[in-house]
Amino acid sequence: MDQNRLQESTRKAAKKPLELTRSAMEHTQKTLDKTQELSRFAAEKSKKLRTPSAKADRIGTAVGGIAGVGLLLGGAVWMCNGKPAYAAGTLIAGAVALLSNRIHYYQMKGKK
Repeated sequence: MDQNRLQESTRKAAKKPLELTRSAMEHTQKTLDKTQELSRFAAEKSKKLRTPSAKADRIGTAVGGIAGVGLLLGGAVWMCNGKPAYAAGTLIAGAVALLSNRIHYYQMKGKK
């Protein structure tokens, strides 16, 4: 009789971890599904944020061009003041700003 009870309690004990494992697996799968949905949603939103409207793109290109010209003028002023290191850095930054804005402008123009 004690042996039957022992076998029965062993069976019950063996089932419990299996049920716990199943419930943990189900919970893990639900969590993974939610996480994947959230990452898909974030990826879609980031695509929209990476491509601004045409109006915002034009305004940004104009502001970048103005900043590039300002940096070039600032570099010229530094050169006249006798600060060649500052002048070189400012002139390089201005040239890079203008060049990148020109490239972006022609890319926008080509997409139309």
